Amino acid sequence: MRFNLTTLLPPEAITPLNFGLISTYTLSNFVTIWMSFSWVKPSLCRTYVLNYSITSTIHAIFTGAVDFTVITGLGRGIFFYGTEFFETKRNWASFVQAILLHYTSNGYRVFATLMVVLYYISYAHPMTYSRLMTKR
Repeated sequence: MRFNLTTLLPPEAITPLNFGLISTYTLSNFVTIWMSFSWVKPSLCRTYVLNYSITSTIHAIFTGAVDFTVITGLGRGIFFYGTEFFETKRNWASFVQAILLHYTSNGYRVFATLMVVLYYISYAHPMTYSRLMTKR
């Protein structure tokens, strides 16, 4: 017996499910940004979290707008040529969504690598670290 994903999750349920996931993702990013500004002292960890949360929030808002258009049909002409299928998505919408996704994922890698390097510098060369990490 062959496994068929469409019997488990029909295609018309994928977009609302994705919209729900993106909504919770956006909400958690906003809470993270708010808590970083209101409760956390300026530090390397706060800088890392803010840099990543802001870029992923922008991606989530755009993806949520596209999914909202698919679900409700409002503003369909902005993102799509006709129906909600991927083949009819306007080139600029696909391009922006891909750029935001890649920027967010590459930003994660860059910020994580930078954080590891800065933590190593703070351990191995504390005076250099204190010159690099000052309030600006």
